[in-house]
Amino acid sequence: MFIESPKTLMMFGAFDGIHPGHEYLINFGIQHSSKIIIVVAQDSIIEKNKKQKPIHKLNVRMRHLLKKFPQATIIPGDIQQGTWAAIKDHRPDTVLVGYDQTSLLEALKDIQIKYNLELIQGNSFFPKKYKSSLLRTNN
Repeated sequence: MFIESPKTLMMFGAFDGIHPGHEYLINFGIQHSSKIIIVVAQDSIIEKNKKQKPIHKLNVRMRHLLKKFPQATIIPGDIQQGTWAAIKDHRPDTVLVGYDQTSLLEALKDIQIKYNLELIQGNSFFPKKYKSSLLRTNN
């Protein structure tokens, strides 16, 4: 996974407990951009997509990210999925998605040309060990 350093890189996720897989991808984004924006999914969107409520509320998840990654801009995601407010408002050059975010990647492909986005799908980091759904069931 190699990209030229864009001006602004954006990521999307639930980040309901930050694990080494998240850290790996976020650190990659930080190293390969001059600005990183992390868009944190609304509780209702997580519940809809994952069929379960998040362990931590949105404000807690955002606070955890900001504490761990103070150089990042942390913003809440859309209340209504697919409106892409973060992309419209912040105009990133690149969107970095996790190896397991295939639905998000496909949705982004639909708006890629309109917003002139480079889309990058990150590599996994020990996916049999560090995956939010696995970590949640092991706790």
